[in-house]
Amino acid sequence: MTRINPINPDRYIGTVTQATASHVYVNLPNAAAAPERRGLALGAVGDFVFVDCERFQILGRIVETKIPDAERLTVEPTLGKAGITNPIGRVQLLAAVEQRSNRLRRGLPEFPRIGDGVYLAEPSQLATLIRNAVADEEELTLRA
Repeated sequence: MTRINPINPDRYIGTVTQATASHVYVNLPNAAAAPERRGLALGAVGDFVFVDCERFQILGRIVETKIPDAERLTVEPTLGKAGITNPIGRVQLLAAVEQRSNRLRRGLPEFPRIGDGVYLAEPSQLATLIRNAVADEEELTLRA
């Protein structure tokens, strides 16, 4: 079995800035949808992500994105000065990646810390982890 590494530097979207027992808050520097570049924004509500906690990777889902109140008018082209926005997101923590079995496991063996990197989940790897988590040990699953 090939070990799944859900951390891909090319899919980096931000850094943890605050951690709780069930959520982390993340800087999402590329999440703002700029005119004519909406498709390039990274880090939208609903995206699955992995938080790299060194020994473990935690699966989460972005459940909220926003910009700080002081920067709200920077996204209004007619009201505020066009400027740099600093989006932040809230990620619900869901499960941990069990490296030995390429499965997702309930519970968090370790909690994220401030400064941990956050990466978009690769859909095919996420599908494999989920498939392995619901399959019995004796059950054969097909590779994608």
